[in-house]
Amino acid sequence: MVSKLKFKGDKGSSKKKRKTTKVTDDVGSSRSTKQQESLPTGETAGWTAADSEQDLYGPIMILLVTEEGVAHYRAEPNNVEQVFVLVAVGGSKYALKSSHGRYLGVDRYGLLEAKATAINPQQTFTLLKQDAGWAIQTTWGNFISIQSKKDDEYIVHADSSQIGFCETFVVRIQVRYSNSIRNHVSTDENRHISTQHLKEKAGRELSKWEIRKLKNAFKGKS
Repeated sequence: MVSKLKFKGDKGSSKKKRKTTKVTDDVGSSRSTKQQESLPTGETAGWTAADSEQDLYGPIMILLVTEEGVAHYRAEPNNVEQVFVLVAVGGSKYALKSSHGRYLGVDRYGLLEAKATAINPQQTFTLLKQDAGWAIQTTWGNFISIQSKKDDEYIVHADSSQIGFCETFVVRIQVRYSNSIRNHVSTDENRHISTQHLKEKAGRELSKWEIRKLKNAFKGKS
């Protein structure tokens, strides 16, 4: 079982709940449906580890590396609160949306809370690939870290100035959103790109004119 995480500053019963996100099917749904039609079901089912930044898409799980050094590479969520949905905000920055429709944010003291209704700098994070997993850097330049507590529970905070064992995580993604699956499409499918995907790549809302021009450019039209 995946170890339970708690955010520093959580109170009461919320200590036993990790503020994470609901797995939704609307992220890239138009593309994933076509991709699954062209691949055997077994190749798109389940979860897998994110190996590169190109894999960072859609619902994710952020897991610990155990004290024995064994990562939860086979773990799958059994509760929507164990999952975040990645929202690209431009460059290598992402927001993490919870099952309550709120965004994870961090203040200058490293306190993490999933209460924001909009994405501001405090709600953006950079995921950095490491040999053993991923480090998650905040807008303040510090890294998300864990502190071991009793009964296989941990406190999560974001005030570490360097990357070490406690700042390294395993990021799990849905197989159907992995880069290899998303690129495994036919020529006809490559001629289509969803409006949602264009907005995620741009990191902002797009006008109807911009969407039309970008889709035509994607199809190779002038």
